[in-house]
Amino acid sequence: MFTSESNNNYFSTLEIRNNILEEGRECFTHWLSAEEGNGERNNYIQLSLKIFEKDSRILIHDNFHNIDIEVKFDNGVPVCILCNTYDCAHIGFAVCAEQNL
Repeated sequence: MFTSESNNNYFSTLEIRNNILEEGRECFTHWLSAEEGNGERNNYIQLSLKIFEKDSRILIHDNFHNIDIEVKFDNGVPVCILCNTYDCAHIGFAVCAEQNL
């Protein structure tokens, strides 16, 4: 799933390896924690929320690859434009954003 590498003994870097929903949910949890000031700095988190349009679309930024990924919602069903699938890590992140923001 994720690989975790220690950096300066304070933070660990999480990197998506298998591109599955669970990894996206984990990235969302770490991103939200960092946004609330309770966790890692954003440069140790692979995915972060860039644009949030409830029930329409979400733009996610991949900090490690420096790309933006769009997830669109069609009648409540999320579709990742980059992966062209319904079950990648970006979908996991987007579903968590829809449910929690």
